Amino acid sequence: MAEDLASSASSFFSVTSDLANGSWQGASAAAMMTVATQYVSWLSAAAAQAEAASSQAAAIAAAFESAVAATVQPAVVAANRALVKALAATNWFGFNVPAIMDTEAAYEAMWAADVAAMFGYHADASMAAAQLAPWQQVLQKLGFNFNNGKIGFGPLSLSLGNSNLGFGNSGNLNVGSGNSGNNNFGLGNFGNNNFGFGNSGSNDFGIGLTGNNQIGFGGFNSGTGNIGFFNSGSNNIGFFNSGTGNFGIGNAGTSNTGLLNSGSVNAGFFNSGNANTGFFMDNGLAPHSAQDAGLLNSGNYMTGGVGAANLSSSLLNSAVSTGGLNASLANAAMLSPAGAVAAPTDASALAGSVQSSAANAVAGRAAGWCVIRVSAEMLSRPVV
Repeated sequence: MAEDLASSASSFFSVTSDLANGSWQGASAAAMMTVATQYVSWLSAAAAQAEAASSQAAAIAAAFESAVAATVQPAVVAANRALVKALAATNWFGFNVPAIMDTEAAYEAMWAADVAAMFGYHADASMAAAQLAPWQQVLQKLGFNFNNGKIGFGPLSLSLGNSNLGFGNSGNLNVGSGNSGNNNFGLGNFGNNNFGFGNSGSNDFGIGLTGNNQIGFGGFNSGTGNIGFFNSGSNNIGFFNSGTGNFGIGNAGTSNTGLLNSGSVNAGFFNSGNANTGFFMDNGLAPHSAQDAGLLNSGNYMTGGVGAANLSSSLLNSAVSTGGLNASLANAAMLSPAGAVAAPTDASALAGSVQSSAANAVAGRAAGWCVIRVSAEMLSRPVV
């Protein structure tokens, strides 16, 4: 476009100069020559500014290619997630915890690299856009007004509106061809204050953008105020976000930060709901409810691993238990099958109360006590 504008300025000046030096004489011809000279000056300035804009567009394209090169490939991210899933599925008694931590650290490094690439692209694109001079200043220097400021061929313009430069424009102060709206520069823009080609919306800078205040290349973002690629909604930063105010990758909802969160104000990875922090819905790895911290817990207020009910802490507990491998209520040790723990009993009381008959054993089990058969030899040994 810059080359075409410069060529047009040179051709127009050549034609008007030949006319002025030949048969184009008189006061009216001199006045027209003055206006034509002003137009040639403006056309040359527009060509110079278009050349500067093309260099900034090249800078934005280079920033985009750098961002793509710095972004971690989706296949690498998928392989990392598959490895974490396999390690978690085979993490008996916590043997795979170090490997899981290493894999999660590698994933966080990938996420940080993607964020750095997005911020770098946004900074470079914003810097390039800031160096562009407003086209309205160039249009104000035109200095004459034919047919409501339109520039075309003959007494009629090929554009509809005021102060348009080019062909097929509709609106005001458009420069280029096929623009519809106001203050557009380029080809086929629809809206206001767009710069580039095929943009639809307002204040877009790039090619094929849809929405408002977009910077980049078309087919990627849709909505308002999004930064990154494939975002839909408003004020999202990152990749594949949907909603409002999300930061990261694949978030859906409002004000989420991280990866693949859904809901509102979540921070971390794979959370669903509201105000969660951590991985997989809450503060641990793959819990099934809220207020859990640990590994593979289901219920409420659980810490430890593989718990199945409420208020449990430690490993393989099922309800209101502390310790490990408890199966019922109010257990405080390991391997307790029933719901209560007997108080300490001295040797003499135990010798007088423990019987070897089957009836007493059955009654003890029915009451929830752990019955122990004690021989006389065992009672006669000193207590260490």
